[in-house]
Amino acid sequence: LQAVAYGYHGEGISEYGGLGPTISDALGISPAPTFMSTANCTSSSVSFQMAHQMVASGEYDIVLCGGFEKMTDHINYAEYIGSSTECEYDYFLGISHTDAFALATAEYFEKFGYAGREADVLATFGRQMRIYAHNTPTATRYGVPIPSLETLKSSEACG
Repeated sequence: LQAVAYGYHGEGISEYGGLGPTISDALGISPAPTFMSTANCTSSSVSFQMAHQMVASGEYDIVLCGGFEKMTDHINYAEYIGSSTECEYDYFLGISHTDAFALATAEYFEKFGYAGREADVLATFGRQMRIYAHNTPTATRYGVPIPSLETLKSSEACG
């Protein structure tokens, strides 16, 4: 093993920094270099692409690709996820990254549809998020009534 390409959300979110040497040492491959990507939700993809390029370039023959995420210590998830948003960049473009995810999800369901177990899982997840928001004073859905699973199943993308 000659190198490691590793991804995680980012130092500000995970509260970890300077991880390259720590990971290399923990894996028992020190002094092999560890290259970190901190690209928010795309970190896994970026670290995989980085590992592929390292091998494709001929610089390395064997590269470990990995990643981790630490659950947040932040109590309010809306503040946590908002900290990965660069407001000036996102909003000058007219869309936030969470809006982009919603559009991509809508397009996926328009193209491939969803039913059965997928609809049950999506509605349950949507309801759990609404319960969380209902009880979180800084959430946009704070205090908003929580719809039933059947109502969510009949809504866009099952809630």
